[in-house]
Amino acid sequence: MNISNIFPWSDNWWFEDHKAWFIIGSRNVLCCFNLSNYECEVMVNIPDVLSRKFRAVSKCMKYKNEIYCFPVFGNNIWIYSIEDGAFSAIPMEMPPDVCPEIYDFWEYNGAIFAVSIQLKTIFVINPREKRIENAYVLCEEGGIAKSVKVGTAIYSLSGMSEKIYKFDLVTRRIVTFELPHMGRRYSTICFDGENFWLGGYREEVYLWNEENNRLAIYPCNGEGSRPGGFEKHMDNGEDCITQECEIPVFLYSAAAGKYSWFIPYQTNRIIYADKESHRLCAVEVSEEMEDEESSWQEGDLKVKYVLVYVRENRYLGIFSISQNQMLEIDSEQLTYKWCDYHMGDKSIKKYAELVDCEFYESIVWEREVYKEVLRRSSQSACDGESEKMGDNIYRETIR
Repeated sequence: MNISNIFPWSDNWWFEDHKAWFIIGSRNVLCCFNLSNYECEVMVNIPDVLSRKFRAVSKCMKYKNEIYCFPVFGNNIWIYSIEDGAFSAIPMEMPPDVCPEIYDFWEYNGAIFAVSIQLKTIFVINPREKRIENAYVLCEEGGIAKSVKVGTAIYSLSGMSEKIYKFDLVTRRIVTFELPHMGRRYSTICFDGENFWLGGYREEVYLWNEENNRLAIYPCNGEGSRPGGFEKHMDNGEDCITQECEIPVFLYSAAAGKYSWFIPYQTNRIIYADKESHRLCAVEVSEEMEDEESSWQEGDLKVKYVLVYVRENRYLGIFSISQNQMLEIDSEQLTYKWCDYHMGDKSIKKYAELVDCEFYESIVWEREVYKEVLRRSSQSACDGESEKMGDNIYRETIR
């Protein structure tokens, strides 16, 4: 493994022509990555005051000439002006020991709607005045697992109860759907154009129809369609076919092409369901077929994959923690490829300057950046601070 074939992880990419905006998840660094020359046209620290940078601010979106950066553990929504190269902040009033955890957001009719998992609230952001103009509490108990926008509504899946909350973007009203009682917990939701697909804490997926409120179970027990690849799920060796696991089997789901896709939390195979036949199959990525003895966790990131993007209703960009690379699935051809994304020389130098040449040993990409900086030290890669680098090379993350 070397710096030319690995990449830092992030929670999403926002595409703009031949560029992608993203936040390096371990460092709170906003980047505008040029997909043609592999250099970052923008690479800047988000000025959050939290000492713990891991997912302080995690996802971003472009609105007009600004980049909105949404917090997971931080307390501010940060706005980066592309024109001025400066940040402004929208403060979020948070109760003690509660994090906003904003992973889902959309623009609608000149406003930005963002869903907070822990607060169980949809925030309405006014981009013109740079403020939160309203907030709608979806529920009082539990939390929100995942949300999806369908037409002029946001559907939010409860993480604790068997409920789905529908927020109408036009009327701002909330409708609660009580799902048929199956004794299940759910972790993810997507919409295939006709029905909703849910994943949860068992090796099975669920099809929900809003009109008749029917819920069908599709076990992942067909040949080649089990998500495991291990005899037991990695969570304490539990069998997630006959009982519910403590952690989700599926962490993400997304509709692309004529399939709904389910990305596992810690297991091997990526499952997809045919929208029409409802048949389940799996993509087997040979490089990802690991066993229980394999170690691929990185720092605080205890997941197998991160779903980074879906583009053109066809391609799914999935970051592999074990390979430190972007895996892209073609939902039409049902094939995959490893993307050769890497940071160019200028971006590596800029990154070293941003982190003051102090790197985290627990993060593979940072270890490789450090090695590369050392290799280039004769070219003043760290502006003559090689002695300081030597003192700080393997600094464990304080989190």
